[in-house]
Amino acid sequence: MTKRRISSFEKNKGRQEKSCFIKLIHPISDSPAYRTLTPVARCILTAIQRRYNGSNNGQIGFACTSGGDWGFCPNTTNRALIELYNHGLITPIKKGMRLGRKATEWALTFERVDDQPPTNEWKRFDENQKIIPNLELYHAKD
Repeated sequence: MTKRRISSFEKNKGRQEKSCFIKLIHPISDSPAYRTLTPVARCILTAIQRRYNGSNNGQIGFACTSGGDWGFCPNTTNRALIELYNHGLITPIKKGMRLGRKATEWALTFERVDDQPPTNEWKRFDENQKIIPNLELYHAKD
């Protein structure tokens, strides 16, 4: 009697082999830093998280023009990046260059960067104290 071959569909029970997900843990989603974000900033955070592969935190390239994939103009994306930075959810690591067409590299503050533990700056968010960083940091193109 011959063994019946199991198809990859049956083996994976209908799941794709390389399925990915975006992690949003409850402490973050319940925090004032996340709850006070605008819907645009939440979408941009999702877009940045989609580029995170588990080992590239601190090297996630995202420019103002990157928001175009999500239907946002560069100015709207820029405001969302500033908002995410002010709320402590992302931090710039390497400044982008407009002429060199290099995007600013970002780090998610709730994930490890190399061997360093997460900074969790979102836990220190205070609605009354907002620091707006230098705007030219965010105007690099992809």
